[in-house]
Amino acid sequence: MFTFDTAIEAVQTAKKEAVKTFVKNEAIAKSLTEMVDAQTEYAKSAMKNGTDIATKVGAEMVKAAQEAAKFDYTKHTTELFETVVKPFQTTAKK
Repeated sequence: MFTFDTAIEAVQTAKKEAVKTFVKNEAIAKSLTEMVDAQTEYAKSAMKNGTDIATKVGAEMVKAAQEAAKFDYTKHTTELFETVVKPFQTTAKK
């Protein structure tokens, strides 16, 4: 199964490899690697929080849809129709 962590790790590993390849000063390379590690931690945390929120919102939407499905639209539409139409009905003469 695809997880966002896999994609994040792939991008961040590529960044680390670029630092190893192109940055020859060890102090700068260490600093850049620490920055990439901090970005990785933040990206994973943000993605987890976003996924958790989306999951909770989805669950609440399902609950709302299930509750809406319990509503008897036929009964209430008939009652509404009778309420609206009744004043305009004429009574039959005897």
